[in-house]
Amino acid sequence: MEFWVVFSILAAFMQNIRAMTQRHLTESLDSLSATYARFLFAPPIAAVFLFFLLEKTDIYLPELNLTFVTYCFLGGLAQILATSLLVYLYNLRNFAVGSAFKKTEALQAALIGFIIIGDVISMIGFVALGLGLMGILLLAKSPIHKNFVNISSLGGFFCGTLFAGSAVFYRGAILSLESGDYLLKATMTLTFVLLFQALSMGIFLEIRKPGTLIQMLKFWPFVFVASFSGALASLFWFSAFALQNAAYVKAVGQIELLFSLLASVLLFKERVRVQEIFGMTFVALSILILAI
Repeated sequence: MEFWVVFSILAAFMQNIRAMTQRHLTESLDSLSATYARFLFAPPIAAVFLFFLLEKTDIYLPELNLTFVTYCFLGGLAQILATSLLVYLYNLRNFAVGSAFKKTEALQAALIGFIIIGDVISMIGFVALGLGLMGILLLAKSPIHKNFVNISSLGGFFCGTLFAGSAVFYRGAILSLESGDYLLKATMTLTFVLLFQALSMGIFLEIRKPGTLIQMLKFWPFVFVASFSGALASLFWFSAFALQNAAYVKAVGQIELLFSLLASVLLFKERVRVQEIFGMTFVALSILILAI
């Protein structure tokens, strides 16, 4: 199994932990504050990753360039907006449908990646992406029917667009760096992005509602878990983006849905529907095609 596949699976697993923690925080904090939880402690965590790499190797940081800074800014902004929208969707009645449509990000990343950085998808790749999309729609907790066009599905689709765009921009930023191995480039990009996100969103929250950060620190254990799991998930995502097309990476990352379903069955003893069995099969086939 190639490294980018392993990184994608690990990223999906850690992202699932981060999402569950943020969802718990929405019970005590508003949507934007719960969104910011993934960024508050993340920059120093990423900086530790970067320092460790530099200490263990005899390489220097790559030189920054305008393309790198621009892609980092656009990717960071798109991810902030996408995460805010996703946390908002948590509170909607039809969250399951919205979450399913958010997962169209892999297919959307194929188009956005081709337009922005010229990444090309093979015919087999499109087949895998199509199977994954079918599986995602079948795995939605609420059945998909003719009236599925609503605020949840539209919000989920746009959320997927933003996440797909951020993934492509991050890959573009990593590829724009001319020196260093893929792991150093990924970690440097991650540190730069998280610093921008933490500062910009922190300033915005304090201007919008002074005292927000102090309020968040009352729940610091959960905030730290969200930041740590989010930073680790992002490190795995970025490492995968350094090695492979963002659309393929996001497609393999759909294994997160299988993690969620297995947790509901093993931990909460929920019954699996026939629709979900077909959904798991399609998602598994999609991942298997891309992983081979």
